[in-house]
Amino acid sequence: MELGIIQTELRVAKGGYTPGEAIRVSLNIKNGSRRSVRNVAICLGQIVNYRSKTFDGSESFKQTRHIVQKVSVSDKIRRGTEFHWQDKPILVPSIPPRMVTKCKLIDVSYCLELQFNNSPKFTISLPIVIGTIPILPGILKNTKNNNNGIIQQQNKDFVQVTVTDETGKILGKNGKTEENVENDEEDRMDPETEQLRKEVAKKRVRMPSSVLSELYPALASPYYKEFYLGPVPISDDKERKFHFGKNRYAPKYPFYE
Repeated sequence: MELGIIQTELRVAKGGYTPGEAIRVSLNIKNGSRRSVRNVAICLGQIVNYRSKTFDGSESFKQTRHIVQKVSVSDKIRRGTEFHWQDKPILVPSIPPRMVTKCKLIDVSYCLELQFNNSPKFTISLPIVIGTIPILPGILKNTKNNNNGIIQQQNKDFVQVTVTDETGKILGKNGKTEENVENDEEDRMDPETEQLRKEVAKKRVRMPSSVLSELYPALASPYYKEFYLGPVPISDDKERKFHFGKNRYAPKYPFYE
């Protein structure tokens, strides 16, 4: 039996956020079905993938999913009606950022989900990046003109960074360490350094604090806030008999207000 169509549109202002920021969400639902849509909610979800390898070489994989934040949108949307939820904030709590390093053991990602508690369960998901520095439109090279939808080049200035290895030695443009640091020029974040960035993907990139101050003149310094769930166990049942002292720990993450 055909029950009709439910049209949904879920929009966010941008795809990257930091803890302390609010995700501005807009939602449009057109219920063209023969049933009411009940218990509509928007959730910020966390997906963690764990990979490990045993001594015999076999690989193990585990995935966990958590609801970080959940906001109730509407208890009931009647059939044949429309519902609009425009520019509503969803606060990002103190959570670990998205791991962009090539860690093969733990991978953390986030998504924004629209959930209906009807049967069958219906979910729409949008990927969200959680970082450590807020996105400011003024430093983006490519920005979209909202009036005519044209992508324009608005900022032609380059950001200078210094690329170092794990020991702190500066790398040159060939990706190798140079002994004379004073003669080594800072690399520019332009298309020509794309190959360099690939070669030193596992290295560290340091940006001078003076440059950060110029790029973010109005940005308040973050403080480190305790994990939103509080202290968590750091040992399992098999390890507790060998563990002394406190076995709970609460990490802290950069938080902006």
